[in-house]
Amino acid sequence: MKKIKKPNIKILVCCHKPGEWINDDIYMPIQCGKALSNVDLAIQGDDTGDNISAKNRNYAELTAMYWAWKNMKNVDYIGLCHYRRYFDFHNQSYGFEAYIERPISSIQDFEYSIPDTFLSQIEKGHIIVASPFIVNTCLYLNYCYYHISDDLRVLEDVLRKRNDIYYKSFLKLMWCNNRFFPCNMFLMSFVEYDKYCTWLFDVLSEVESRLDISKYTSDQSRVFAYMAERLLTVYLYANVMKVKELSFVWFNNSNSPKRSWLRVKLSNFVSALSLLPMCLEYRRKKSVQNNI
Repeated sequence: MKKIKKPNIKILVCCHKPGEWINDDIYMPIQCGKALSNVDLAIQGDDTGDNISAKNRNYAELTAMYWAWKNMKNVDYIGLCHYRRYFDFHNQSYGFEAYIERPISSIQDFEYSIPDTFLSQIEKGHIIVASPFIVNTCLYLNYCYYHISDDLRVLEDVLRKRNDIYYKSFLKLMWCNNRFFPCNMFLMSFVEYDKYCTWLFDVLSEVESRLDISKYTSDQSRVFAYMAERLLTVYLYANVMKVKELSFVWFNNSNSPKRSWLRVKLSNFVSALSLLPMCLEYRRKKSVQNNI
């Protein structure tokens, strides 16, 4: 009987400082921004081969994404998580929000293997992403509130000049939607990953050439990682991808208050109502676009 080949799955675990993380045949720790660091974490760095490690202050976890895209071979499925954030494949958190918080000391107490049901789904073309963050207004205004609004306008202009399915999807999702897939976390086939990275880094490279971020704060300097969180949502929507949303566990020692199920649902309902005037703005933009 012919032996069935087991797929080669790698999930990048993005690390940037000493700590505890998961490391096995599937989970691959990678030091992000190693070209800028004086610390050697004794794991794979993102500074070998074709890389953008020196841009980590602006691209954050995307430098690991780029390294994997350009340098990893013979991988069937690829994913990304963080050394403090992991997909909850086994529903161990029993949560109803996008993520659940657990103390760092419990990181080794969780199960991180990928069940056959999920393997079957990704083999059929599904993309696993982190459960969406739901914000209290449309994604466009939310980005402008927390980040640099002019940057988003440049991104919009870059997509507008290309005038393809991604620009139309960008407008609809940014003005008439309040959900996005956070943390640039995913699990997909490497074939789809290659397509996504080809598009993503091409867009971000053009945006980068038009921005002056030399005086940004350390937080706002991560501009391209923030954009990528929105662009992942745009890419999946534009290509009508089959998506499986999965909550994640965030290991930290904070004591954030937990919201009840009713409070979460009520908050999401109110947020959805706030989208109505934004949808009218989307229709206006679409009308203008159609008349050009």
